[in-house]
Amino acid sequence: SLRFNPPLEALDLLVSLAGFFRSHNVSAYLVGGFLRDILIGRLTTDIDLAVEGHVLVLAKELAAETKGTLVPLDETHAMARVVVPGKDGWQLDLAPFSQGIHQDLTRRDFTIDALGLSLEDSLGRSPWEKLVDPCGGLSDLVSGTIKAVSDHVFQDDPARLLRGVRLAAQLCFSMDETTKGLIKRDANLLSTVAPERLRDDFLKTIAEPDTSHNLRLMDELSLLCRPIP
Repeated sequence: SLRFNPPLEALDLLVSLAGFFRSHNVSAYLVGGFLRDILIGRLTTDIDLAVEGHVLVLAKELAAETKGTLVPLDETHAMARVVVPGKDGWQLDLAPFSQGIHQDLTRRDFTIDALGLSLEDSLGRSPWEKLVDPCGGLSDLVSGTIKAVSDHVFQDDPARLLRGVRLAAQLCFSMDETTKGLIKRDANLLSTVAPERLRDDFLKTIAEPDTSHNLRLMDELSLLCRPIP
């Protein structure tokens, strides 16, 4: 069963983050991997935030407030990371949204990553009831299914092709048949992905248990011949 029950150190960080964004009068949502992992009880130290505001400016101020390190991830799309000092090694990844959280979530890759929860709601009563789920990600999380948000997610970002297999391997989830078909259709786009991104996802995938199954899945989806010609 799914529960939003962050560990104590994560809760402390969420409280300070909520205070920070409140003081800047900025709307911020927990999204992506952090929310997914907390709901299924998986430990994580990466917090993904969708922020309605000037991300690079906010990230700089957040780094100063947390005495953390600012790492610009993608200045074109105004994405930044703040590495928080301490033994837990928390990373805060900030990305902007401008046309409402629903629209932002529907542009993501897989339904289980297209969930949102406002920072304020995450600290209130029954955060479970305030989850934003425009793509049916909760039911896929319950059934353990990797499902693409739309039929053009891999054309929008071909790095998602291998990411789908990596997520299936890491979470021990199965892949939706329609999504498999989309990956096979777009597998040739993998050649446009930066080699270091391919390498990272490939190595993370084969580092998971049941390597032979994961390699077979890559082969079935016409992905294995790209990183290993």
